[in-house]
Amino acid sequence: ASLWKMSRNALFVQAGAATYKSSCASCHGEALAGGVGANLVDATWIHGSRPLEVLNTVENGFAPKGMPAWGPMLGTKKINEVVAFILSHHPAPAGAE
Repeated sequence: ASLWKMSRNALFVQAGAATYKSSCASCHGEALAGGVGANLVDATWIHGSRPLEVLNTVENGFAPKGMPAWGPMLGTKKINEVVAFILSHHPAPAGAE
């Protein structure tokens, strides 16, 4: 629930957008629509769409698909902000905000 709340807070989303642009956009595209990496704005989620699943994927990566583990490079705060930015492009489920 806290990641959904962060995704509705402009400060977290803006911080996450900056990190996304510098670290993620080269694979997932400026508009999060994919490229080398998966599309992050469609309804198909390869490794799960729940906030903690998204967080786990960003933090720990998925080496077989070329997704690096960003946790050691970005740290917890920036990972949370990036996840909030990604989630901000999706409707929150009822009661999550």
